[in-house]
Amino acid sequence: VAGVHAALLRHVGGHPADDVALLVLRNDRNDRPRPSGGPASLTAPPDDTWG
Repeated sequence: VAGVHAALLRHVGGHPADDVALLVLRNDRNDRPRPSGGPASLTAPPDDTWG
């Protein structure tokens, strides 16, 4: 979260003029079978994707 905040501050050149929200999603359902007919190529990224 700190890295995202720092990148946001760099992007806007200081503090944003408005409020900022961050939504974090995590897929904990890797051990469940996929529903039939769903896309077979969707996989979760490794846990260390964002550092």
